[in-house]
Amino acid sequence: MRINSVYETDASEEVAKPYTFVGCRGFSKIMSVKTMRYHKGNLDVQVLFDGRWVPFWLWLEDVDFDPPTGKIGFDLQRGWWKSTEKTFKLLELPAELRNAVYKHSLGSEIFPSHESSTDPETGTETIQVVLGRGWTEKLADGNTRDPREAGVDAPNLALTQVNKQIRGEALHYAWELMPKVFTSSSKLHEIGREMDQDLPFQSTGHIVLDFLTVDYINFFEVPLPGLHPHQILSTQPLGSCLDKDLLPNLKHLEIRFQSTKLGPATDPWGRTEDGYIRFESSFHTACHKVLIDWIMVFAVGYIKHIPRVELKGYVKTSLKQKWEAILADERKGIVHDLTTEKAVVQALTINNVPPACYCTKPCHFDGMQNIEARQGRDWEHVFPQKHRIAMMNHYSFDFND
Repeated sequence: MRINSVYETDASEEVAKPYTFVGCRGFSKIMSVKTMRYHKGNLDVQVLFDGRWVPFWLWLEDVDFDPPTGKIGFDLQRGWWKSTEKTFKLLELPAELRNAVYKHSLGSEIFPSHESSTDPETGTETIQVVLGRGWTEKLADGNTRDPREAGVDAPNLALTQVNKQIRGEALHYAWELMPKVFTSSSKLHEIGREMDQDLPFQSTGHIVLDFLTVDYINFFEVPLPGLHPHQILSTQPLGSCLDKDLLPNLKHLEIRFQSTKLGPATDPWGRTEDGYIRFESSFHTACHKVLIDWIMVFAVGYIKHIPRVELKGYVKTSLKQKWEAILADERKGIVHDLTTEKAVVQALTINNVPPACYCTKPCHFDGMQNIEARQGRDWEHVFPQKHRIAMMNHYSFDFND
């Protein structure tokens, strides 16, 4: 704790008294407190800290009060309500405050999924769309591909069990007001239409695509050479599932691009024909800037009708501004002819991929390759986890390059 200044005054002072300050996580400290009375009648409170009298507000700003979060916070809140012998009447709150409670309970994003159930009497299996279990999926090599890395907790559905009204309001908030995140094109293709058709909500108003780069290539049918058959997820034009006729309620689309932190593990050309990651030091990942530009050339035709489209995640600021401006023009009826740009991509050969990077800060990051080189194939001498984490933490992405 640092106190950088003391309060100096010739005002009259009153006798100091001890006060106990209690924080939210067991923080408790007895401090001497006195009041300083100015000649004009104003009052100032001071605290004796480290042998000096300092303004109370200055001491309070510097005290490390931990916020009441997690289980400790819940336990403290539950204890407080128990001590008051009162109840919290959720339905007496205004609707906007109840929505804030639902958001806190359900989370900030929904990852829709399928769930099957079997009727015990008839044995009939029913598959329905549910709110999902958050995002915890891992790659085969144990590294999360989600840029948030910590994952997203599953929605807490306890409130949906309280009564019919709260259940209806909570589900309405989840399905109509929260963004629906899809981590693969196949999930969007399978679940997207069902959400509007099978649920009593307009649930596809805000959709987030959080795909791997190779999935975007497949989704928007970017004709790039050198991709192996196991990377082609479907022979159907999956991007067509964003059509206005299929998702008429879609008003806001976010396209999140993954980072290049995992190097060859997530690079479209980072695997051999057998599916093994190309850890050799000679392999350099694709230029992220060039690759996203190629993807967007073909994406425009699928998404230009959507009222609001945002490029997010690991995308250069210049590209974000360029393509969001083009999409805004398209919505206004200002057509951009991308024939030449498409022809350039269509003319690429295996010698042109992965695209070379000429960014000031290279898009390539060799953390995974360095770890593999240190660890090798000898699992008896595994590279310590703390060193692997430290090595991967050197990754950074220049958004303004």
